[in-house]
Amino acid sequence: RPDLVHLQYQAAAFGLAPAAMFLPAVLGRLGGYPVAVTFHDLRPPYLFPKAGRLRRLAVGMLYLSSAGAVATNGADLVRLQRVGFPGVRFRPPLAFIPIGSNVLPVPTEPEEVGTLRREVGAGPGERLIGHFGLMNWSKGVELVLAACRRLLDGGYRVRLVVIGGTAGRTDPTNLKYAEFIRREVGRLGLGDRTFWTGPLPADGVSRWLQAVDLLLLPYLDGASLRRGSLVAALVHGRPVVTTRPPDPRALRPLVAGEHLVTAEAQAEALAEAVRKVLDDPGLAARLGEAARRLADFFGWDAIARRHADFYRVCLEYGAW
Repeated sequence: RPDLVHLQYQAAAFGLAPAAMFLPAVLGRLGGYPVAVTFHDLRPPYLFPKAGRLRRLAVGMLYLSSAGAVATNGADLVRLQRVGFPGVRFRPPLAFIPIGSNVLPVPTEPEEVGTLRREVGAGPGERLIGHFGLMNWSKGVELVLAACRRLLDGGYRVRLVVIGGTAGRTDPTNLKYAEFIRREVGRLGLGDRTFWTGPLPADGVSRWLQAVDLLLLPYLDGASLRRGSLVAALVHGRPVVTTRPPDPRALRPLVAGEHLVTAEAQAEALAEAVRKVLDDPGLAARLGEAARRLADFFGWDAIARRHADFYRVCLEYGAW
């Protein structure tokens, strides 16, 4: 018999089905199993047509019926802190624990970096812009392509390396999106300037992250610590250009301009941000070093310790 059940909630991972919303109530209140929840996002499930407000209430119900909840970024933490229903005074414990990176840095010699750069055809003075992550509509890969086209037209000698780049499985539109991106590469005349690594093991991803000059990650909904590709780039100490989040708390404790560069989700704005980093080696070095200093914050040992403390609080709350 477990002392605690820990649910990892992400709406798309459950196919937007509402069943997960009832797990804490069923297991906790009826079965005597306290259920903690990590909210990887706060997207509501699908209930029925025109459910509207009921869908949003379902997320609040999942939190309030749990023995405790984890937010993976500061913006979600604030939203959960505001959850409440009339007449409901109790509030389960709430913690901020970031996700870790599934891609840890592997030692990579300069000779290995040189080999990878030659593999993509990069000559002396050429710069490699990397994009990493599963291919889906929220990643803004079309903005990466448009920004690269602007850089090339402006005289910058850049090549794009799409690291991984396979379509995500949680949304059936991902394959269509990947096909659209392939067509965009051709339409923009980037075929000879784009290198696709294809699926790679974690150590291969790590080496490519270290081989590119910067990562361009323009999430359409804004950067957030819920994004594993962003966390991977940071723990590798890479300069990152990404999109400005609607709520800056989504990046806390990161500081724009210190740990990464943010811009609007527009091709020219992103291209200008990339130019800023490429033209200033000192800035690129400072961004990488500041990101590397946060590696312990995203480290699995620290995350495990935070969870152990959180579980103790949840068990005390559940016993109450």
